[in-house]
Parts: sequence; C-alpha cells; structure tokens
Amino acid sequence: MVSNPVLTAAYPPPYLEGQSPLHCPPLTEAISVDVAVVGAGLTGLNTALELASAGLKVAVLEAQVIGAGASGRSGGQVLVGYEQSLDGLKHINDAERQELWALSVAAVRRVRNQVATYRIPCNWQSGVVIAAVKPRQIKRLEAKARTLAALDVSLWDKNALQNNLASCRYLGALFDPLSGHLNPLAYTLGLARIAKEKGATIFEHSPVTAYQPAGDKLVLSTPQGQVAARQLVLAGNAYLGNLAPPLARRILPFTSSIAATAPLPAGLASQLIPGRFALFDLNTLLDYFRLDSHNRLIFGGRISAGPTPPKSLLLQLRKRMLRVFPQLAEHPFEHHWHGRLALSRYQFPDVGQLAANVYYAQGYSGQGMALAGQCGEAIAKAILGDKTQLALLSLLPQGYLPSPALAQWAGALGLAFARLKDWR
Repeated sequence: MVSNPVLTAAYPPPYLEGQSPLHCPPLTEAISVDVAVVGAGLTGLNTALELASAGLKVAVLEAQVIGAGASGRSGGQVLVGYEQSLDGLKHINDAERQELWALSVAAVRRVRNQVATYRIPCNWQSGVVIAAVKPRQIKRLEAKARTLAALDVSLWDKNALQNNLASCRYLGALFDPLSGHLNPLAYTLGLARIAKEKGATIFEHSPVTAYQPAGDKLVLSTPQGQVAARQLVLAGNAYLGNLAPPLARRILPFTSSIAATAPLPAGLASQLIPGRFALFDLNTLLDYFRLDSHNRLIFGGRISAGPTPPKSLLLQLRKRMLRVFPQLAEHPFEHHWHGRLALSRYQFPDVGQLAANVYYAQGYSGQGMALAGQCGEAIAKAILGDKTQLALLSLLPQGYLPSPALAQWAGALGLAFARLKDWR
C-alpha cells in the first residue's frame, strides 16, 4: 500500500485541456476606463465579459494571475442551489423564493451555455450525485429530491448507487442531471480569453493597494500604475484583503485542500465511476470527488482555518479517499493544491453596493462555480441600468461577522464542532 506518497504541489495543474496561461502584463501606466474590476476570477471575468460585450471600456486588475484564487483552485463542481436552504428565510415571500431558486438554476445553465457557445475546452461533464453517509441523512436526500423535482432528479437506494459507483461508503444518493463538473482553471482561463476578445483589458500581477474618489470618478492605485474609473467592482472574495474593510468583516476565509491521483488505468476509472459524475456527501466537513479528462481522481473536502493547511491534512485526504475507494491503495496522489474560499455569515452570496459606483460580490460559501458568474452578470446588468437581478440577490440575508481575531477563533471552534457532528 502507498501510505506516504511523495507529492508534487502543482499550480496551475498540468492538465489544462490544451489551454495555457494568458500571461497578461502588469499595469505600468495611468489609464482611464468606464469600469475597473478588482479580481480575475469568475465574478470579475463574468462582469468584464458582459460589460465589454456591451461596449464599455473595462480593465480587470489581478493581484496574481488569472484564476489564482478559488475560481481556478476549486473542486470544479457546478451546482444548483445555495449552501443553505431558502425555505428557512422568513423575510422573503414565496414568489421571491421561487425567483431566487430559479436564478441558481439559471446560474448552472449559464455555465453550460458558455462552455458550449464559446467552445471552452474544460472537460464539462453533466451529472452530480449527493450521497448519504449516515441513515439520518436519507431524509435530507428525500427533501432535496422534492426541491429539485423539476430537474428530473433520481433517488438511488444503496443497491442502485452501488450499480453506479464502486464504493460501499454510502447508504443512498440523489442524482442531479443538470449540475455538473469541469476543470475550473481551464474554464476560468477560457472566460478570460473571451473577455479579452470582447474588448476587456486584463492586467496580472497588479494588486490594487487603495482606491479613492476623484471628482465623479474613482482612482485605483497599483504598485506601478493607476486607473481612473466611473464604476468599480470588487470581486476579490477571500483574497480582497483590507482594500475594503467593511467587506472583510462580512466573510470568514477558510483554506480548502484538493489532491489528484496519477492517471488511473481506463478500465479502473470506468469501474469506479461508470457515469463519470461528480459526487459530494452530506457531512458538514464533506468529501467530494470527480474524474478528470485524464482519469485522475480529484479528491477534496478537508478545510482549515489558517491560510496554509497543516501537513497532516494531505494524509487525511488520502485516508478519506481510501475509505471511499480502497481499490486505490496502490495509486498515489500525484498533485495537490489549496486555495481560500469565503463563508458569509448566513452562507448565502453577499452581493450589493458599498456606494453608488462601487459594487461587490463575495462569500459564495462553497457554491461559487455557478453563483459567482451569475453574480457577475447581475452586477454588470446593474451597471448597464437593469438592477432586477441585483435587487433579487440583495434579498439574501447578509451581515457582519465579529472582529477578525474572534471570527478566526469561532471558525476553528466551528471546525471542531463539525468534526464531532460528522463523527456521530
């Protein structure tokens, strides 16, 4: 058995579906644009794509490289819904609840349409399975099936699940044919290419250190340049830092870790997941996995409160993978990476305005592959004069967290409680 494999941290991963990084230059001059976007992830790029398509002059300022944050480092699952149920929200009516749900469905369809329309090579695969680890989770699956009934979902008992997955780990599952999975960095790079083709300008290695009003515009400063813009979009999520202190107090960053096996033999891969769907379970500290286009098993789910995961976390990931697929005992992890995600106070996207000309979206709480792009579209439409989507998203509960130190302490305590809850 391979118990302590030698791992090579790889980012970007070497399997980008034939794509390559764009290598955009840093900003080294003073420029003037209609809209400045901070962050070249899914929120920022979708905002830029929509605005540039409408003829606006847009500059995207990225502190590192395109997709360096959660957008390129996620597990790649594109899911319908929100991290928390809309049913518990007492301040919205049934019509608003239905509209918000429909927006989350539209978010997944939006990704699928972008991949098809723009021919983005990112290995889109339809189908996601939500699995029960414990008997009490079966009722949650049944409730979720009622919520997703319009999407033609299927409930699988343990026997049906084992016909579709070579694992004895789970007691039952729900199959969602609309949701899916893809290579997240390849998709993000594809969006960046399209945004550039539409006229947006992207600057990498250009962290925004400050912004301030100047007449009817805002002036953004970077280490080597400056941008004057009529409108500003803050799309840095967990990587925004202290650029906008009010936003930093609305999210709690966590670090998520993911690992990939070496390419598996085709026969073994087709035996493990014949339908090549992605899967996540219903534990609080969930596991999730999928096969990529090279038959690597991408396995993730362990999170930590600090910016760098402990060394033991990777071995925990491997142990958990072998609980699902003991068949992989002789197949080591070949690559691993981690990235920062942001939890909002109520685990719904936090979207809105800090000022008349400053928009933001953050705190996707693990559901960002679909929702981030939809929030980017909502912001772009608001800038263009249609605030319908933004007003709808603003109905989601938002709020401030305690001081950063207290929030981190609470986050660590919450992780400990989640482990205990999952163990029961």
